[in-house]
Amino acid sequence: MQIYVYGAVIVLYLLLMLLAARSRRRAAEEKQGLFDAAAAMLYRLYEKGRRHRMPDLLQQEQVRRDLAALHPGPDLKKREEQCHAGRLKLLLCVILAGDLLAAASYAAAGLEARMDRSGNVVREEVGGEDVQMSLTARFPEAEEDGFPGKERYSVTLHAVRLAEEETDRLADALSRELPSMILSQNRDTRHVCGPLSLIAAAEGYPFSIAWESSSYALIDSDGTVNARALAQGQQEEVTLTAVMTYDDGTAVGRRYTAQIPVMVIPAPAAPEDAFKREVGQALEASEQEDLTGAAFALPQKVRGVTVDWTENPPDSGTGIFVTAVLAGILTALVSAARLHEKMLARERQIRLAYPEIVSKMVLYLGAGVSVRGCFEQLGESYQALRRRGGQPNGAYEEILMVCRELGSGVSEGEAYSHFGRRCRSRQYTRFCTLLLQNLRKGNRSLLSALQAEADAAVMERRNTAREISEEAETKLLFPMGMMLTITMVIIIIPAYYTFGM
Repeated sequence: MQIYVYGAVIVLYLLLMLLAARSRRRAAEEKQGLFDAAAAMLYRLYEKGRRHRMPDLLQQEQVRRDLAALHPGPDLKKREEQCHAGRLKLLLCVILAGDLLAAASYAAAGLEARMDRSGNVVREEVGGEDVQMSLTARFPEAEEDGFPGKERYSVTLHAVRLAEEETDRLADALSRELPSMILSQNRDTRHVCGPLSLIAAAEGYPFSIAWESSSYALIDSDGTVNARALAQGQQEEVTLTAVMTYDDGTAVGRRYTAQIPVMVIPAPAAPEDAFKREVGQALEASEQEDLTGAAFALPQKVRGVTVDWTENPPDSGTGIFVTAVLAGILTALVSAARLHEKMLARERQIRLAYPEIVSKMVLYLGAGVSVRGCFEQLGESYQALRRRGGQPNGAYEEILMVCRELGSGVSEGEAYSHFGRRCRSRQYTRFCTLLLQNLRKGNRSLLSALQAEADAAVMERRNTAREISEEAETKLLFPMGMMLTITMVIIIIPAYYTFGM
């Protein structure tokens, strides 16, 4: 089933790439990559869906505000499309990579399959390791009788064994000790009320031990006691057979058996459980029937019911595909979050630059420079700093934008108003209000007002610095707590063991 899902995803990608290639040719954008064209096409479809009240999955409003703050200008719409298309492209790439990895994992699991077309299971070669095999039994004729349509079973697939030499003395000694070894919490073999410890090997003995039961409905080969097999109060004797095998490297191993009679008190079992157990018993019996053969045939009928077997090879493709889809979605969300964090960092940088800008304005105005000249002087000094390798600053970038607007013919009032709106800070709004009042009314007290504003800005910057330091202290609480915990563990554990001794 999984491979059809992986194939369907690939087919959808191929159709998407074909449509993207056709869209790219119509737009005469041959240099654009297929994934870029596909992402742009998906974004256009998303825009159409938004007109019909589709949820805002791409967080358009938030991204639009962030981009407007980071990149003000007439090309905001184009930048927004590029941003969303880039996120969709990243999502497409991650999901495709996950789908291909999942399909490869499924194919690799299929190559490791051991069941052939005739229904035989191929063993490991001589000297190979035993492997655990998962199978699904289907009962097409049993669903009408109330039995399950299919059931999963697990069987240990033994490798082709070499022959073994007898070790009679050790086998006899182990046969005498086994009844006491398997009791676990039970009093003796005549009063078995709980699980038995059917060991696979005994210390000091060179045997591997396999267990058989005269009634698997009561005691399974792993020691599980089925409390539902008999009515309450009934007792039934079950003979456990320990098959002890010594592997000496020959073609056929030699086996010893020891029979141990035990008395159990079970509870009744449900019919479907008994049927499932019978299928499991038949599977184990078929596997144990001939350990020297290179393959064994799976049981085709159990209690007259036809059994169809399919192998369940280990496949992690589904997990890989789901992880890739989630990773793609998370990556797209993280990219928007990073954009918002970048915008917040820019706003903080603009706020921190405000006292410096106002102080320089006061200095220039006091020297007789006009307001427009002050902006030009600030822009020129910032450009010179950038040419010398200085770091970019959002506030001075906005001042350069004011200078460009003034140079392109925009009036001073409009340029200052745009400057205040782009900075998105009450400080700059107050500053631009003073400049606009000076333009409209010829306010002679502009210099003194800006001087007072500069003093207030210095105080606000101190408060901002204090807030930043408090945030840093808060972020340090978690690592400090971790260090305290580790220190306490380092101190307490040696002290505990010292007092214990």
